[in-house]
Amino acid sequence: MMRKRLTRSARKRRTIRPLTLRRVYEVCALALKKGWLTDGDLSRIMNIKVRRAREILLELVRMNLLSTQDGKFHVNENTKKIVCLFNQDDREGIHSYLLDHYSFYRDLIYVLEQHIDDERGLSIHEILTEGRNLGLNLNRTAVEVLVDWCERLGIVQRHLYSGRIYIVRKGKPSSEVFRDCLLASYDKFVQKEDIVYVAIPKLREDVCERLKISREVFDELLKELYLKNVGKIELCGAPIVTSAKEIPFKMKILSSVQVDKTVASPGLKIADRIYYYLAIFDYEITV
Repeated sequence: MMRKRLTRSARKRRTIRPLTLRRVYEVCALALKKGWLTDGDLSRIMNIKVRRAREILLELVRMNLLSTQDGKFHVNENTKKIVCLFNQDDREGIHSYLLDHYSFYRDLIYVLEQHIDDERGLSIHEILTEGRNLGLNLNRTAVEVLVDWCERLGIVQRHLYSGRIYIVRKGKPSSEVFRDCLLASYDKFVQKEDIVYVAIPKLREDVCERLKISREVFDELLKELYLKNVGKIELCGAPIVTSAKEIPFKMKILSSVQVDKTVASPGLKIADRIYYYLAIFDYEITV
């Protein structure tokens, strides 16, 4: 993807003013009610300091979501557009808007896209190093804020054990590609941990990172594979206390425009049961 450069107008600051996606929505929705806001208005409504209110408003100006004139921050055609995208839960639309209008977001995506064919994702440190080498304005705060946005939009995933970050491909791989990757990942854990039953959350994170697929796609493909190979593949549950449920990082989702959530990586749900471990007893897997 070719990176675009924004004009210098209203963009003298070279670092991000951190805020959440939820806050972007809330402030734009507030501004739409009367057509404009001041930093004093926002300070009173959200019970925050005037300085912080101004930081938020200026960052929305940089995203082309507000326009500033006569000390006020006015709505524009993009303000209503972004609020509609949030209300419709159009995550791809929000992603596309940010790519077009927010240079920090675009730079992060650019760095990650260069590694979409790598077997592993990138650590925060690796993203920062590559950003510096490319002359991009990505500091640690910017990367951590934007990765949070991208996770909630489903554009990237963070490996829940290593913390590595990668772009999620659209669609899903063939059943053959998924099977081969699952077998390779299963073998790796069997040899490394000297076990037969491998924790499904660990398999999921490893396979998703290698294939750059979403966790939902992994679960869908694993269910299909299991149902075609009952007896060759065995699934089992877990006791209340088990290491399979211990995960260093949490998944982040944008469950609604008002609420940002983090959820633990679950086991595999089939019908009314949740399975946490998988064993393969016959490698002649039908696809």
